[in-house]
Amino acid sequence: MEKFDLWPLNENYTEILRLDMLLTAAEIPHTLDRMFDGWIVCYPTRKHPELVCDAIEHRGNAWDGSDIIEIMGLCGDEDVENGLTAQEVFDRIKTDWIARGGTKNA
Repeated sequence: MEKFDLWPLNENYTEILRLDMLLTAAEIPHTLDRMFDGWIVCYPTRKHPELVCDAIEHRGNAWDGSDIIEIMGLCGDEDVENGLTAQEVFDRIKTDWIARGGTKNA
């Protein structure tokens, strides 16, 4: 059993799942994994040596319980940015994906 599986899943965290759906539909490589009572999305993948961005929604982020996302990476001059929607995070990832040579159909 994973250590994060010990936490009951908070079903109110829907923005992070929406981000996963947007990335999947756009065929942008990423992973979705459980973290505490919620989720973490890693782009391009958690095991990729050059992780660009991770997005979290769980009890430990700054906006606990309010169904918004916190990211590390793709934040400009900031280390971490809070209070984002799935669409806002997706737009940043999509822009980066295209800049790195990914498909523009995303």
